[in-house]
Amino acid sequence: MIADLLQILAALVFSALVNIPRDHVCNENHVIDWENAKVVDRECDKAGRLIREAIWIRKTDNMNSDKGSYQLSHIWDKLFHTDD
Repeated sequence: MIADLLQILAALVFSALVNIPRDHVCNENHVIDWENAKVVDRECDKAGRLIREAIWIRKTDNMNSDKGSYQLSHIWDKLFHTDD
């Protein structure tokens, strides 16, 4: 029973994450330019990749609804927003 509930919860969370770009496009009447999409960073080490992801999310204006897999401390925010 608990395993079934966890599986349903995981499916709902995954569905919500997958639908965020679709919802943004529909709600804001935007078009995603897939032909000009690019990789902005690479990292072979998993821990390093999670940290880089959190930094990119924090320092760029994007439609990510989460903060990434790594919980980056807000003490670093001033380094990412030097124009403030």
